Amino acid sequence: MHGDGRHVRACRHGGDGQTAAAEADFRRINGLGEQDRIPPKLRGAYNAIAKKDEIKRRATRRSRDVLDRALNSAASIYRDIAVLQNNAEDAVGLINMENRTAIAELSARLSRQEVVDRLEAITVARKRLLGNGNPMLVFEALFCALIPGRL
Repeated sequence: MHGDGRHVRACRHGGDGQTAAAEADFRRINGLGEQDRIPPKLRGAYNAIAKKDEIKRRATRRSRDVLDRALNSAASIYRDIAVLQNNAEDAVGLINMENRTAIAELSARLSRQEVVDRLEAITVARKRLLGNGNPMLVFEALFCALIPGRL
């Protein structure tokens, strides 16, 4: 049963238009029709088209995960500052105990509103990354917003 190969290819590649176009070009260059089976000699090259795309997707996912962990780490520091400012350490504890001294110093220097503003800046950075913002620019803007006395 041959069926319509386009649907299978679209599902296999998540509907990615670039991969589908590359596969169509591959078929055309090699004199194959849309319904023709890929000969064994050409199968490795044909499958490599999809693998390149998958590698790129994984690298992007890995990069986004690392950036998300960085945002979580920054947010946890400001969360700890807010905990100290509200005298709630006994109730909820600190996440970053190893940095307690630096966090205590920052909690004395920053107002509660400045801490909230920085947490909001981290949220804005996260939204920009989710909207495919340039990570370098997003983090540069975030770091500028986190400088004490800047907000």
